[in-house]
Amino acid sequence: MRSGLGLSGRRESHVLHAFVCCCGLLLILGCKGSPPAGSANSNGPATTIKLDGTVDKWLKKTPVWDNGPVPADISPRDIHIMKVFFDNDSHYFYAFIQCSPTVQDRYKVTQFSGAIGQLYFDADNNPETGGPSLMGDSNPKARGYKIKVYLPLGVFSGTSGGGAFASYEIYRFTGQNLDDNSGFNAKIPNSDQDDMHPNTLIADGKDGVEVAIPLEMLGMKPGAMARIMIQEATPDQPAGFTTYQCR
Repeated sequence: MRSGLGLSGRRESHVLHAFVCCCGLLLILGCKGSPPAGSANSNGPATTIKLDGTVDKWLKKTPVWDNGPVPADISPRDIHIMKVFFDNDSHYFYAFIQCSPTVQDRYKVTQFSGAIGQLYFDADNNPETGGPSLMGDSNPKARGYKIKVYLPLGVFSGTSGGGAFASYEIYRFTGQNLDDNSGFNAKIPNSDQDDMHPNTLIADGKDGVEVAIPLEMLGMKPGAMARIMIQEATPDQPAGFTTYQCR
């Protein structure tokens, strides 16, 4: 007796397989967004700030860095960081990066990947420990950092269309291979986030990019003061330096 699918059965199987694959792709591409405040997420406790990339809820706070409007010589393919706001709760450090163009407006100009920039953290507020200066010897404020949060931009395409997304990756300074990302070459496990998926800790919206980062990944503790350096990816732009005390 012959076993297996006949011609009709094989066709039905192939159609079913294609349908399942297509549905899976649509689920991946169609789930862009972040969890609302008070909801659980796959990375741990719920966030107490809704991550949606809008600046309204931050306007009562003073920005930790005001970098001004977009310079005339910046390409529309580059993202300019205008203002940065910080906050925290008992689990997360929050940052809102107000930028122009936004991630989605940039995608209308160029459909290529890129980056917003990076945040450097020195959780013990001691420039004598951590990495060497990130800007040469001309600026002592640029040394002593131990954690780098890199903010790359990606693009995607599929049967339902295409778009752009924001993400972050966290690296620890190791003191080895200083020519490789200035020594920030030890990626922290499970630190990757992107806003293509649900229950994420990053979101881009109409005003900028919003992130929540577990305090333990940054080495930050409630009550402690940290040094933070803000650097946009656009070449020849100034860096921002600030301190932040966790509540």
